Amino acid sequence: MLEQRFQEELIRWEEQLKVRNEHGDRLDQPRQVEHFAYFRKLNAAKKVAEDLSTIGYEVEVTKRGLFKVSLLATREDALDEHFVQAFKAVLFVVEGNGGEYDGFGAEVIE
Repeated sequence: MLEQRFQEELIRWEEQLKVRNEHGDRLDQPRQVEHFAYFRKLNAAKKVAEDLSTIGYEVEVTKRGLFKVSLLATREDALDEHFVQAFKAVLFVVEGNGGEYDGFGAEVIE
């Protein structure tokens, strides 16, 4: 199941990569990358926050109503060939703990 989710996100990344290349993004340049996730349980989000903190992410957990918790994990990364493993790690930690990974965002550096 996790591998299938990763393949779905990998397809999205490949589409984003095409657009970034069209805009002349210098993928080897580090920039703030934000990963987004949602949880039903605050404790699960807090555990993921701890796990991601140990691998260098700054993490914010925000309760949004009774049954929704958002998580924002930020770290400076280049969007090079190593980035795929970084976002795979985030996705596996999030979804392996009952969360829903909602992708990532990062500025274009020309």
